[in-house]
Amino acid sequence: MSEQPVTEALDFDGVLEHYGVKGMKWGVRKKRGSVETKPVQVSAKPGQKVKTKGGTGQPAHPDAIKAATSRQKARASTTDSLSTQELQDLVKRMRLDEDYRKLTAPKQGEVRKFIDGLLNKEAESYRKGEEGPIEGAAKTVGKAIKAAKKK
Repeated sequence: MSEQPVTEALDFDGVLEHYGVKGMKWGVRKKRGSVETKPVQVSAKPGQKVKTKGGTGQPAHPDAIKAATSRQKARASTTDSLSTQELQDLVKRMRLDEDYRKLTAPKQGEVRKFIDGLLNKEAESYRKGEEGPIEGAAKTVGKAIKAAKKK
C-alpha cells in the first residue's frame, strides 16, 4: 500500500495550541522587569495609632551592604581579616537584626506554651530518674499498638 500525500486540510475544533515562550521549561516563570519601589505612606490621625503602607522594593541600605561584605570576609577567612571597627559594626548590625526578628516574631500560641511546659516536665522527670509524661504516654501507646496487632 503506497502512502499518498494529504491534499485536504483537516479542520479540528478541539486543537490544543501552545501560547507559551518557545524553549521555556514547564513550571519556570519568566523573569519580569525590576521590582517597582513604593514609598512608605503614613497616615496619622489624632487619638489613633499611626498607619503605614507601601515600602516594597526598597534597595539595600549601604550599612546592610557593608555588614554583608564584612560577614562574607569573616566567613571566607577569619575575623582577623576585619578591622576592629568593621568587626564592631558587623556585631552591632547582627545584634540589631536579631533584636528586630525577636520583636516582630509572632507571639507564642497556647499550643506552643503547652508543648514547652510538657518538655520541661519531661526533662525534670528525667533528671530525677522518674517516668515523665511523654515517656508514660509512649509506653501506653506502645501497649495499645501491641494489643491491636494481636487482634
